[in-house]
Amino acid sequence: SEVELADGARMHFPLLDFHLAPSATSRLIASRILEILLPTGAILLESGESYHGWGLALVEEPRLLEFLARALLFAPIVDRAYVAHQLLERRCALRISSKANEQPAPRVVG
Repeated sequence: SEVELADGARMHFPLLDFHLAPSATSRLIASRILEILLPTGAILLESGESYHGWGLALVEEPRLLEFLARALLFAPIVDRAYVAHQLLERRCALRISSKANEQPAPRVVG
């Protein structure tokens, strides 16, 4: 999630992993949680097994940690183990690719 800007500042894209099987209802729930946590906008990805959120606005580390802490309030819908690992690392990471020949590539659904 970490990017370095031209002026040397380090910022982060807020990323989130949901623990929801894909369905119309799950998509609505994940979208609503992203609206609450990331009011400046986010992309919702469906991976075939679950959903993932990608915040559109870069944030500084303190704001990223606050975002992750607030995300824990939505456990078990939000994957709490994912959030705990990201808090420890002080950055986010998601593998956004499909497993070879097993499922389609992740797609934007919201």
